[in-house]
Amino acid sequence: RVIAMRLVVAATLLLPQIAPAMGAPERLGCFIRLSREGQVMHLSGYVESARPLSGSYQLSVAKLGAAGMSRNIQRGAFHTPAPDGAPVLLGTVSVRLVGDDSVQANLTIHSGDSVICQAVL
Repeated sequence: RVIAMRLVVAATLLLPQIAPAMGAPERLGCFIRLSREGQVMHLSGYVESARPLSGSYQLSVAKLGAAGMSRNIQRGAFHTPAPDGAPVLLGTVSVRLVGDDSVQANLTIHSGDSVICQAVL
């Protein structure tokens, strides 16, 4: 419970975590947003761009606790509309955290064969 609460506090300080890539369109970013309902932590991956952008994403979430380790990976395609550049929700992974459980998340955005943005939590 203490680690989960520290994770929430740390994530709040880091949100939104934006990792622009070289050569990418202006205002390109991606981030992981956290929300919590009791013991369940929801980790949502977002991408944003000031220009239309299509590609694919991978949201990987690993949970480590007394019961062992589990990993959930979501992949898919996306398209960001323009011109408003509003964040586009890519996917959400929910995990139940109890005791000293911890969680790590990694969001990777691809356009073609290139990684254009990455966010780590």
